[in-house]
Amino acid sequence: MSSSWTCARRCRACPYDSATPEDLVKALALGAKAVMIGRAYLWGMAASGERGVTNVPEILRQDISETLLGLSKASVHDLSPEDIIVPDGFAVDQDAERGGCGNHRQTAT
Repeated sequence: MSSSWTCARRCRACPYDSATPEDLVKALALGAKAVMIGRAYLWGMAASGERGVTNVPEILRQDISETLLGLSKASVHDLSPEDIIVPDGFAVDQDAERGGCGNHRQTAT
């Protein structure tokens, strides 16, 4: 698991910019209270200028709804860490094991 995922799971205050709606759902399932979506707005601007930027929230909403449907969940509030499948042998980086993403430190409880 990447340090961002571990940080979202442990401290719930890690600044993490979701690359995809699926990443956003993963972070929320792991307990993140917020996920930044700035990159999506940049993609919208690059694709269609101002119109692309104004379409980003609706595109994200649709993609998140489809991801939740695939998980048989009605809302992001129904997500839990059990919804995330981590392959056997998938490494967790050492910085994450110490309780943070490298941007800050928090004592594990």
